[in-house]
Amino acid sequence: MKRILFIITLLVALGAHAFSQNTGIVFEETKSWKKIVKKAKEEKKLIFVDCYADWCGPCKKLAKEVFTQEKVGTLFNEKFVNVSFNVDKDEDGKALAQSWKVTVLPTLFFIDPETEQPVHKMVGSGDGEWLINGANLVADPKNGLQAMLNRYNKGDREPVFMLQLVKLLKDADMKNEIEKVTKDFLNTLTLEQLATPTVWSLIMQWENDPLSKTLLTVRDHIEKFYAIPGENQKMVVDITLANAMLSRAIEYATTPNLAAIDPTGYNDFVDYLEKAEGPGKDMAAIWLNTSMLSRKGDWNKMLDVMHVVKDEQLFPPQVYGQYFMFFIKSLAEMDDKEALEAGVNWLDELITNASGDDLTSYSVRATMNGAKAGLYEASKKYGPAQKAKKEMEKYVKLIQDEQAAVQQ
Repeated sequence: MKRILFIITLLVALGAHAFSQNTGIVFEETKSWKKIVKKAKEEKKLIFVDCYADWCGPCKKLAKEVFTQEKVGTLFNEKFVNVSFNVDKDEDGKALAQSWKVTVLPTLFFIDPETEQPVHKMVGSGDGEWLINGANLVADPKNGLQAMLNRYNKGDREPVFMLQLVKLLKDADMKNEIEKVTKDFLNTLTLEQLATPTVWSLIMQWENDPLSKTLLTVRDHIEKFYAIPGENQKMVVDITLANAMLSRAIEYATTPNLAAIDPTGYNDFVDYLEKAEGPGKDMAAIWLNTSMLSRKGDWNKMLDVMHVVKDEQLFPPQVYGQYFMFFIKSLAEMDDKEALEAGVNWLDELITNASGDDLTSYSVRATMNGAKAGLYEASKKYGPAQKAKKEMEKYVKLIQDEQAAVQQ
């Protein structure tokens, strides 16, 4: 009798375990696209496609933490035929990823089996609510990405609709399309239409050209945009204009010959800066001036300017990091041993100062050793270059180990 009770208990436990393993999304075992399409047509369902690869960390996070959620599984198993493709290994997966222009992983598609084309697309990794919200959009055919694009192409420009469309494009990582639709939309609006909370949220997030009609309007009527209801609105407007100035300056500073290719645009931007006000103007001017010194090969003055920028903290940390690394690496192009030596000495100083046993210090040492390796290679000192590379790899490994320990 005891043996029978033990067997029953064991079977119940195994059954419960099996049930718990299937509370998330149930993906089809077959990797045949024809079979998937056939099943979806028969069941009159859309197809949910997860495009992943073995090396993709966010893909693993989705598979482990999101696809396994009961509420996610309940919705997706009822509404969709679900398939997961390794785009490096599965033959149909590779072909579909190419056809659907997959460039980032993970990419998630909702496919109409009748056309075998996406009606909605999501890129990246989010939580269960993020995925459920995407699926619920598709449940109403009018709200899918393709349906929204069709509405846009037919002339719908209602501001709330535009916000919804841009959000879907962002989820799909369609940055070029976002730039196009927002610019086309904003260029049609009057001052009164631009200076509204709904439209301002689009301007703030997506308009980054200081010479655009929209941001010139903001500059010329700034008090009107300060008056838009919103938390810290004046600061947000100032930051939007400053970021646009800085972004354009960085583009000219880091893109070889861009100013020569587009002299009119460059001169217009310089004229704009002369009339501008605020920290954005100063940071943009520093980038352009440092770039000019770099291209002239005047490394002494360039390093002097870089030291002043560091000592007086003229940039926020993230901007300074980009600024420092770009111009310290530019020493390698100057064919001057003294310049290379000066760069290495500064990097050694920064490495010495980053002496802590923490992620920030490891990151500084890894980055600076990588830059050192580049300068040594430029001066044909291959032994020291190899040593610097090994130091960089050591600290990269320490960073990876620390991050793995945190995730466990």
